[in-house]
Amino acid sequence: MKRILALLICMMMFISTAGCDKKGMTGDTVTFTGIIEEIYDNSILVSVVEDVEFDKARVQFASDLKIPFNLIVGQQVKITILPEIRESYPVQVTAVAIELDAEPAAPDPAKADYSVSFYRADSYKDNGFDFIASKANNSGSLAISSRKHIPVISVEDKASLEEFVKGAREYFQVDTAYGDSEAFAGILDKYDDEYFEKNYLLILYTQEPSGSIRHKIKDTSIDGDTLTVIVEAIVPEMGTADMADWFMVLEFNKEEIKGCEKFDAYYESK
Repeated sequence: MKRILALLICMMMFISTAGCDKKGMTGDTVTFTGIIEEIYDNSILVSVVEDVEFDKARVQFASDLKIPFNLIVGQQVKITILPEIRESYPVQVTAVAIELDAEPAAPDPAKADYSVSFYRADSYKDNGFDFIASKANNSGSLAISSRKHIPVISVEDKASLEEFVKGAREYFQVDTAYGDSEAFAGILDKYDDEYFEKNYLLILYTQEPSGSIRHKIKDTSIDGDTLTVIVEAIVPEMGTADMADWFMVLEFNKEEIKGCEKFDAYYESK
């Protein structure tokens, strides 16, 4: 009788162990990594990023579980659970430990639609850049850094535009047309009070070592309250030796950028 009882106990232990192995579980706990999809009072829903026998789990918190960080949807967490799975979909498990593995990936910045015009207006007087810097919204970024920033002047009404062009006329040839570039001062006729009721201008200024260099708006992005413009300089293999000053005028819809209070621009690679 004792031999039969011992045999039954051994069989039960074998079956129990085999059941655990079937679910990939050994020892007292099991650890896997998942991405938080939803957060509840005493549980979270996660999608599993490791090769285990389930792809999604509702993770209940053990009564004595202490989580040393704030749970946020999108976080990657390492979860230690008891080796018990309550069959359902998603499976139900109990966590005894949760560690932060990675914060949520930063969302892609929003884009801003625009139209752009380019105007050449060479300087004929010293201190032209000082005038531009005094008007720039991003003057604090114009010092030497890992990026070459471009001065940005924001213009929200006709009076501000007239004031800027008047000041620029003291340093730049704003009334002169250069080749296929119309005179910069012509923007005073292009943008009137009615235009500014729904639209906004950003004026970017740059000086190039050759008049053959042209520019392209590579991208725009809105991050919080900051609108950034990324510019690409198109440099030909052979170019003229004359220096050139350029104004890039970007048009935006006010409604689309209404949350933007800061403006910046820089060269993509320069």
